[in-house]
Amino acid sequence: MLQQWAPLDYRKVREAIGKVIDHLEQGHTEPLMLEGAHRSFYYTPGEPIIEPRGSERLKCWECGKRFEWTVEEQDRFRMRGWNPPKRCESCREERQKQREAWLWE
Repeated sequence: MLQQWAPLDYRKVREAIGKVIDHLEQGHTEPLMLEGAHRSFYYTPGEPIIEPRGSERLKCWECGKRFEWTVEEQDRFRMRGWNPPKRCESCREERQKQREAWLWE
């Protein structure tokens, strides 16, 4: 993936950043069109920059079922610095029971 950055002309990047800053400071209402930019990179004033988050569908490593990872769970995991869960709730509970049984043996 880093190899994709090798041919990048940083002078053009600095110029594009300067155009964006000028556009924002002058308070233009029309969208800013940058040469060579993908359509999804266009910004329209008043439009949210960050898209609203929603639940994600993940696949359990144990049973292969899909499960919902809610926004609240995402926040809890990220606040604690954890990676996304690898197992669904039922597989997590089963694994926890196995660990507790192993501790008490």
